[in-house]
Amino acid sequence: LRVITFPVHEFEQVVSALARRGVTVVRLGAPPATPLMSVEPGVIDYATAGTRSAALDVILPGLMSRILSTQSGPDAVALMFGVPITYIDVARLKYCFFDVATVHWRPAILRSSDGQSLGLQDLLDPEFVDLKTPEDFASRGITVHRASTADRIATAMAGLAIGSGNPVLDERDR
Repeated sequence: LRVITFPVHEFEQVVSALARRGVTVVRLGAPPATPLMSVEPGVIDYATAGTRSAALDVILPGLMSRILSTQSGPDAVALMFGVPITYIDVARLKYCFFDVATVHWRPAILRSSDGQSLGLQDLLDPEFVDLKTPEDFASRGITVHRASTADRIATAMAGLAIGSGNPVLDERDR
C-alpha cells in the first residue's frame, strides 16, 4: 500500500493551508493512524479519536462536502454518496474515472526503468492498468514520484473550487 498511502506528516501543510482558509478539515482513516503533529482550530483528527466507530467510518465520508484523498479507503465510500473527490498523487489511475463530474485528480509521476515519464495513454495500456501494489509497479521497473507540498496545496485548492461547482481546468486537463 506504500503506492497509495502516505505518512500523515506529508499532508500536514495541506491541512494547515485549508484550515487557514476557513475550511473545516476532518482527517479520516483507521488505526493505527499517526496523530497529526499540530491540530489547528477547524481540524478534527477523527483517525485517532476515541470516538471512532464502524458506523461513523461509513457515514462521515458521505456527509462531507468534498474529500481530499490518496485512494486510501474513505474515498470509496464518498464515491457511493456522490461526494466530490480530489485525488492527490494517485498511482492507480483507473479509479479516477468513476465519475468525472465529481472527481478531480493529480496523478503521481510514474517513470519507467529508463527514467521516462509515463503518460496517461501508457498507464491505461493493459500491461499497466491493473498494477496495484508497489511490487507490481517495481516488477515493471516503474517508480512513483510524489508531488511537492506546494503542488499538493494547489491541487487541494483546485479541488475545493471544483467541488463548489466552479469548474477549474488547466491547459493540461483540457
